[in-house]
Amino acid sequence: MDSARIVVPGGLLAAAIMALAGCTALTDLNELRGTGGDASLADMATDGPDMDGKGPDGKALDDKAIDLLKVDLPRQDAKASDGTALDQKVMDLAALDKAAPDQNPVDQALPDKALPDQLVPDLLVPDSKVTPSPDLPVTTNIVHVDASSAHTSLPCGKTQINACKTITNGLIMANAGDTILVKSGNYFANEAFPLTLKAGVTIESVNGALKTKITSTPPIISCGTKGANIKGAKMVGFRLIATTKAGPAIKCAHIIGKPHLESIELQGAGVLVEKAAVKLIKTKCINITGDCLTFMDNKTLPDISHVRLGLLSASDSCVRIKKDGKVDLGKAGDPGLNKMVACSKASLCHEANTVVDASGNTWKSITPLKCGVCDGTCAIGVTGTGTVKQ
Repeated sequence: MDSARIVVPGGLLAAAIMALAGCTALTDLNELRGTGGDASLADMATDGPDMDGKGPDGKALDDKAIDLLKVDLPRQDAKASDGTALDQKVMDLAALDKAAPDQNPVDQALPDKALPDQLVPDLLVPDSKVTPSPDLPVTTNIVHVDASSAHTSLPCGKTQINACKTITNGLIMANAGDTILVKSGNYFANEAFPLTLKAGVTIESVNGALKTKITSTPPIISCGTKGANIKGAKMVGFRLIATTKAGPAIKCAHIIGKPHLESIELQGAGVLVEKAAVKLIKTKCINITGDCLTFMDNKTLPDISHVRLGLLSASDSCVRIKKDGKVDLGKAGDPGLNKMVACSKASLCHEANTVVDASGNTWKSITPLKCGVCDGTCAIGVTGTGTVKQ
């Protein structure tokens, strides 16, 4: 009799038996007789007209199937004690019970009775040895970065075991649609600053901004050169530490697309958005020298910057809007929920000629709320010809 050779992924015995259900059973029960667990298989053939999925001793057939496989455990040579290949015996077992699906243990997966995953390949496929890889393969759209990695050269990052040591190399390896997963650490050595966002690529920390830091002289993050299209670029969960006051930690100027920056903590330097649009979610400013967020020259763009859920502080103003600047800090029905209380000067300094939506935010508790200067006399200073809707 020819027997099918079947490998069962995941250790699901039920799947193996179902795959073999079309095979013909041995008719000579003497071939099933052996010692130990083999006798129970022969007994199973007496499951007669009642077709209740149980042997004459009342034991469920699924238990008997597991008993059958367990007879090989001491040797793991994929043979029962009578020398018959276990894949043949499982094939024979599948044909013995033809009860209705709701009664048939062949049709039911029983996790509490499943054999250990690592045993199944050896038990069902003679002479097959499967050694789990220490580094499981990942989907093709993941690039791994780990500051503790020894892989400083390219290629890298396709698995955790050969993770790129730098975010710089992770960006080189990533294509549109990819996610760069960055493990905890302080990234500064061997990085090529500024790190430039790429269209369609997400840079995301594994453990968040508290444990994942990028340290450099500013700018630390760039949206690219003039005219660059970075549609779909995203960065999530980093603390950017500026070591000098030379400029903004993040600079997005004269670019196409609206990068998404979320859960970014800024220490020492803030964000400059010039003739561009960005989406800033849960931005946190810590010990910022100067302004936290600055927007300018974006009045005529088809899209405007969007700031929500920020915790903003600065030695100057939390948000400054300069020449032809525009930003959405919150609208009716879509409140900003930004907290701008720890600003040495104004929470919002509006120097431009634009109308700015700023509903649903927490401002400095100063009276009056709005005035014509940004020196800290009031929370919202309007020094240009524009207006603020809050």
